[in-house]
Amino acid sequence: MNDKICMGSIIGPHGLKGDVALFLFNPQTTLKKGQMILVGDTGEEKLEIEKISKGNKVLVKLLGLNSIEAIEYLAKKKFFIKRSDLPVLKSGEYYLCDLMDAQILNESGQVIGRAAGFYENGPQLVLQISGTKNFDIPFVPTFILSVDAIDKKITVREPEFIE
Repeated sequence: MNDKICMGSIIGPHGLKGDVALFLFNPQTTLKKGQMILVGDTGEEKLEIEKISKGNKVLVKLLGLNSIEAIEYLAKKKFFIKRSDLPVLKSGEYYLCDLMDAQILNESGQVIGRAAGFYENGPQLVLQISGTKNFDIPFVPTFILSVDAIDKKITVREPEFIE
């Protein structure tokens, strides 16, 4: 497992005093004052959150960056947090990032693809499967029969429309 988790990206500057707007992959993500974020394609730059405000957008002020000129270079860059900053999981829980590229097996145990991504369509989470056939299925018990985050295997019931 990776020790850094990509949480989203920096949209760009907001205002003139060094605030940046964030895009969060998970809108329920909780960032805290004093928390370190790692910025860049691989999280090579370490920056501290000085303050956070939430409204229509999540706005963050980064310590020591006090002008629009100081933060313009951050626009469109990914940001990460350390895995150790995430809440401890209970038994049977997992982070979706740990399921990326997991083997997808059908009910017969045959590998039919890999987990290519997840997205929300409003009422539910959806799993994107990439393989000999590319398709999306709801990440709900009707279709997701088992999840093994340690061995990175997800067993699914293939929808009838997949032939």
